[in-house]
Amino acid sequence: MCLLLVSRPQPARVPPLRRKSTTLPKLSLLHPQGPVIVGTTPPHSRPLALKDIFVNAYLSLGTCYQTLGSFQAALVEYDKAISVDPTNFGPYIVRAGLEAVMGNTGAATDDDATALRLAPPQAPSYVAIAASFASFADFADAVTTMNKAIALVPDDLSLYEQRAGFYLQAKDAARAYQDYERAINVAASTAARATVYADLANVYDQQGDFQSAERAIAFAIRLAPYSAHFYVQSGDIHKDAGAAPAALVLYDQALRRARLGPDAAAAHEAKGDVLASLGHIKQAVAEYRAALRLLKEPGPRTAVKGKIKAARSGQS
Repeated sequence: MCLLLVSRPQPARVPPLRRKSTTLPKLSLLHPQGPVIVGTTPPHSRPLALKDIFVNAYLSLGTCYQTLGSFQAALVEYDKAISVDPTNFGPYIVRAGLEAVMGNTGAATDDDATALRLAPPQAPSYVAIAASFASFADFADAVTTMNKAIALVPDDLSLYEQRAGFYLQAKDAARAYQDYERAINVAASTAARATVYADLANVYDQQGDFQSAERAIAFAIRLAPYSAHFYVQSGDIHKDAGAAPAALVLYDQALRRARLGPDAAAAHEAKGDVLASLGHIKQAVAEYRAALRLLKEPGPRTAVKGKIKAARSGQS
């Protein structure tokens, strides 16, 4: 809920003397991709500090209107934020997000382009703008913006994975796979390299290329043989490929590495799914019950209880 608070007038009083602070707190802009830092203003720049405060106030009010579905009113507030500080790239990203929701992708593209022109040459700024472009399927500009981020930090594997995600959304799997290979090559540790292989395996799995997925997750397991999570993922890939016996073996290997925790719960539940598909209802229910003993959140517990009920009804 968005509330506007109006303070009651207070009697005038003489404030006590205080030591002047050398810095003011950072202010952040609200937008769909997360906070954009406006900056820290030194005390000798009081007008700029007031400008930041007004920008954030307009953006906050606009966000309230947008949350309530009053898009035109929100747009007015975002316009005010930009008029107060037209050189701040953050409000343009916020307004672009609303314009995209309203179906005006042309205006959204223009605002993101302006943000790109005004943004400081920093990878986080470029990533935020790229995400905004991608939010309304402008993947070409999203990739171009990610190129700028990667040029600044060429050893950051996460940037290659993010760009790969945009390539995948643009249906350009070949370039996405190339970026995953680049991420693997720049990974600074064995664990990081294993995680990228696992991410790549997930992409292959979603694309239906199970052989490549199995190969990628095998590399991840080779690099991190004690990770129960990778064994669960490998089991899922084999299950998707229709290799039920191999999937069961992999889930058992995961459980040998993790008896408790989310990986163990996932292994028990997935093993129950495979057993149920094979008609082994009693064994499937036993696995589901084992998962229930480990799950804490109401949502996942409800889902597993539903599977138990479905398995039993199918048996009868």
